[in-house]
Amino acid sequence: METEGFNPKVSCGYSWSTAHAVIHCFANIVGGVVYQIIPMFIAWWIIPRHVPEFRPALWGFVLFVSTCGLTHFMEALSVYYPVYRLVTASHILNMWVSLAGLVWIGYAATRIKYHAPDRQISKEAFKLRRLAMEIARDAEEILKRNGPLEARSRLNLAIGKLQQLKG
Repeated sequence: METEGFNPKVSCGYSWSTAHAVIHCFANIVGGVVYQIIPMFIAWWIIPRHVPEFRPALWGFVLFVSTCGLTHFMEALSVYYPVYRLVTASHILNMWVSLAGLVWIGYAATRIKYHAPDRQISKEAFKLRRLAMEIARDAEEILKRNGPLEARSRLNLAIGKLQQLKG
C-alpha cells in the first residue's frame, strides 16, 4: 500500500508518549486476538452442534466478529506505520459485513417459525407441570388428613407415575 505523504499516528498532531503508543497497540492487539478466538470457538464448537437452520446466521456472526478483529489489528499497525488506506479498507469491509448481517437479521426475523418439536416439548412440559401440581395438591390433602407417612407413600407413587410419563 502506498504510504507516501502520510505519517504514523505517533507523529501526528497529538503528542504520543511511548506509553500511549504501547498501550494503544497492546489494547488493539489483545482486542484483535480475542475477536479471532471467539469466531474460532463458534466455528469449532457451536456450529456443528447447533440447529442447521441457524448455521448461516452463525457463520455470518463468525465473519462479522472476525472483521471486527481485523480492524483492531489494522489500528494497532497504524500507530507506527501509516497504512491508513489499509485501515480504511478493513473498516469498509467490516461495514459491509455488518450491513449484510443487519439485512439478513431483518429477512430471518420475518420468516422465523416455531418448530414442531419445540411445540411438542412445550405441550409435554405443560402436561408434566399440570400433573406435578395435581400431585402436590393431593399430597397436601393427604398430609392434612392422614399425616406424613401416608403422604410419603402417595408421593412415591406419584413420582413413579411422573417417571413413567417422562420415560
